Amino acid sequence: MSIGERILERLDEMDMTQKQLSKKVNISYSTLNGYIKTTRQPDFETLKNIARELGVSCDYLLDFSYDRNKDVTLEEYKLINDVRKITPNQKELIVEQLKIMKRQNI
Repeated sequence: MSIGERILERLDEMDMTQKQLSKKVNISYSTLNGYIKTTRQPDFETLKNIARELGVSCDYLLDFSYDRNKDVTLEEYKLINDVRKITPNQKELIVEQLKIMKRQNI
């Protein structure tokens, strides 16, 4: 899958437009569209900014992994993104629930 396809897929999942993303990462719409059509390639800083806004890694956008068995799935990235948005007390509760589930082999 190309970087453009991955960006489009994530935009769709987040119900975000290309224009919204381009504004958030401070690039023009036409530049982002070039990345999506794979006629242009982002520089490292822009790639990091796009990945951050989409809640994924640069490796995910580039379809790169040195070990496919250790890839983090898109669902796992979504969970990570969600956890970053909650309060410290909520994080503690989640950690405690995970410990209970592990003890119960769930």
